[in-house]
Amino acid sequence: MSSTGLVSMGPTIMILPIQMFDTNGVATSNDQIAEAVTYAYTNGADILSNSWGYGSRTFDYPALTEALEGAAVFGRNGLGCPVFFSSGNTTPFYPDPSYVRYPARLPFVFAVGATQMNDIRWGYSCYGPELDIIAPSSDGVTIPVWGLDQMDNLGWNPTYMTDCPPLANDVNYDCHFGGTSAACPVVSGTAALLMSKDTTLNFQGYYYLLRYSAVTDLDWGTITPPNNQYGYGRVDAFRSILSISRGDINNDNVIGSAIDLTLMVDYILEAGLLHFQVL
Repeated sequence: MSSTGLVSMGPTIMILPIQMFDTNGVATSNDQIAEAVTYAYTNGADILSNSWGYGSRTFDYPALTEALEGAAVFGRNGLGCPVFFSSGNTTPFYPDPSYVRYPARLPFVFAVGATQMNDIRWGYSCYGPELDIIAPSSDGVTIPVWGLDQMDNLGWNPTYMTDCPPLANDVNYDCHFGGTSAACPVVSGTAALLMSKDTTLNFQGYYYLLRYSAVTDLDWGTITPPNNQYGYGRVDAFRSILSISRGDINNDNVIGSAIDLTLMVDYILEAGLLHFQVL
C-alpha cells in the first residue's frame, strides 16, 4: 500500500490517493516522490499517511525531506499537516530492525511501529529512538489484516493475488495486509478523528495528543515512554478523543478511567442527549 493522502475514519471526509510508484512498486525517480508529497498537501490533504519507506536509516534525499517538512510546516494554511510513516520492516536485504528507516526517522514525521495482538512487537518492526507509537498489525499471512486493495495492476501488489477467500467478489483484490504498512493507517486514521473534533491545532499538537494518550500498560507489562521498541505506547483512539474532548472529567490525570466514563454517562443522560425506549 503505497500512498500519501488524507486518511479518515469519518463518513464525510475525502481520501486523496496519490500514486507514486509503478505496478512493480518502483518510482521512476526520487523527484517524483517529492512532487507527489508536495501535490498532496498543496491540493487539500490534511493528513499524510505513508506506508512506504527506504531500506536505510542514513539515506536522505534533500528534495523529499524538504517536501515532507513543507507539508508539516506549510500545509493546512500554515498549521501543518501531520505526516505519518511506517517505521519500516526488516527484509532479507535489510535484516537489522534496530533503527527507524528514512523518512520515518525525520523529526517532523510521526513514526509508527507494529505489534501483535498481545502487544509484543513484531520481529520485523523497525525500532529506535525515533519511534513515536505502536499499533496492531499482522505478519500478513497467518494473522492477516483485511482490506480492499485496488483491482488488477493498479493495486498494491498485482503479482500476489492469492489472499482472498474462494467466494470473494474478485481475486484481483489483495485482501490481506500487514507489516508496519498496516499499522501506520491505524494511527493516521486516529489523527483524523482528532482533527474532526478540533481543526485548530498545529501538526505538533496532534502528535502530542497521540503520544500522551497512548497506552503504556501493555498486555505483557508497563513501559516508561519514550521506549525504543514501543515509542510512547499503543495508540488508543478512545483515549485520544477523550483527551481532546477534556475527557479527564474528574481531573485525576487519568483519561478514560471508570469514573470518567460514569460521569460522562451521567452528563449525557442529564442533558437529555440519549433517550431510552422500553420495548
